[in-house]
Amino acid sequence: MQVDVSPRPIAPRRARRDPANRLLGALHELGGGHAVVLRHEERTWASITFSGARHTLTLRFVGDAAVEAGERFIAGLPDHEFTIPRRLVADAAIVAVRHALLSEPSLEVECEVLLLDEDCKGEAATINQRRSSRAKSRDPRSSEDENLHRWESRLRSAIVPRLRSGGAGDI
Repeated sequence: MQVDVSPRPIAPRRARRDPANRLLGALHELGGGHAVVLRHEERTWASITFSGARHTLTLRFVGDAAVEAGERFIAGLPDHEFTIPRRLVADAAIVAVRHALLSEPSLEVECEVLLLDEDCKGEAATINQRRSSRAKSRDPRSSEDENLHRWESRLRSAIVPRLRSGGAGDI
């Protein structure tokens, strides 16, 4: 029996829209439709207060236009506003980047994304509810929007430094 192991485009299947596939869809959009998934790992992640999953992905961009899209992906990922229902992206980081010019320009990007579940003591649920209501109202700078930004900043400032230092267990 022969199995096809060629890289596949990021675009997730429509039949199953779980958080991992929604994340892949968001990354596909951020990569301008040029990224191909070489590797995707999802590991359960938890602390005393929060739970979720850490996603590690390796993406490849091949060709001049794709490499340009990959550069925009690298620049935009850390501050990108993800909209994944019932989830909050607590951290999104580029881990490694490899360029190649032989035969055809290519760019390989390894990134990590931490998705928190909405039932994390209500904080993520509150943020996602506010984000949803903001999107419906289309009021770009309401006071609720500013409060949402403060909530997200507090949450990230509490989690991200500990994640990067490896001491996530005491959050």
